[in-house]
Amino acid sequence: MMIVVAGLDQHSSLGRSCARAFESLGHEVTYVDTSTRTLPVFGYTLGVDSVVKDLEQAVRRNSPDLVFVVKGSDFSRGNIEQIRVDSDATIINWNPDNPFKVRSKERRMQEYLDALPEYDAVFIWSEELFAPLRENGARNVELLPFGYTPELHYPARSKPKYECATVFLGHWSKKRQRYLTPLAESDIDLSIYGGGWKRHCFDRTVRRHVQGGPVTGEEYSVAMCSADVVLNIVADHNLNAYNFRSFEIPATGSAMLTTHTERQEEIFGDGAAYANDPEELLSETRRLLSNPDERQRMAERGADRVQPHTIRTRMERVIETV
Repeated sequence: MMIVVAGLDQHSSLGRSCARAFESLGHEVTYVDTSTRTLPVFGYTLGVDSVVKDLEQAVRRNSPDLVFVVKGSDFSRGNIEQIRVDSDATIINWNPDNPFKVRSKERRMQEYLDALPEYDAVFIWSEELFAPLRENGARNVELLPFGYTPELHYPARSKPKYECATVFLGHWSKKRQRYLTPLAESDIDLSIYGGGWKRHCFDRTVRRHVQGGPVTGEEYSVAMCSADVVLNIVADHNLNAYNFRSFEIPATGSAMLTTHTERQEEIFGDGAAYANDPEELLSETRRLLSNPDERQRMAERGADRVQPHTIRTRMERVIETV
């Protein structure tokens, strides 16, 4: 099968992971980079016309059986209609975001929502979003949970520069700062890595734990495996589900302490630890750090339960719909 995949062009991006998964399943893949740049003051996005042109050319040149769009927030209904005119391909979308609550705010991904009727299938990570997607015109909505990529997320050898009692890897948000503040004020050895912390976090107690910006590539798994406990704080826009780190942390064999959601508990059970508020995050961290044998057994259970949840398995599900 010939597949055109449209997604961000970074080695660790979801789009690239999907493309590699399709190739491992024996399919031929052409990749279209959907990277754009937004002017921070005006909110204007640069490069959309170029991305649309690249996708249209890839479709005309390759006559694909499947066009697989990851996120697709910059593609209008007319853009997807043009793909249908130019080819007989099945057109599928997988959106890893919440189009009704962008970055946990009451903002809609309007261009994406307007284009929904043109997709043959729309995959989404939570059944909570089925009804609103259908109300906005999606004809065929399917569940496709998040997952991990084994070549990126695996048990790695620790490095001294990352070694700590507990680590958080992720972009700054008000919720994440609120959850990490009691830990930062305690005597626990906490390290924070991610974008936005130096720019948006003005609490000096929290800031002194910020060790650097985003950790990517091979270093991502290394940083997790260098900590005794890896923290995960699920954003509000992920509803009662999970984020990608929910799968990536157990895949590295690390002990995961995450904010509680029903779907995470259904998947991992006692293969992870859960906290319902910032104070419980602190108390659970203390409990795990003081019980290394229990922590190790929990991490092993989590690693076992995450095994089926690879991106390759998710792409097998996509192929079944074509």
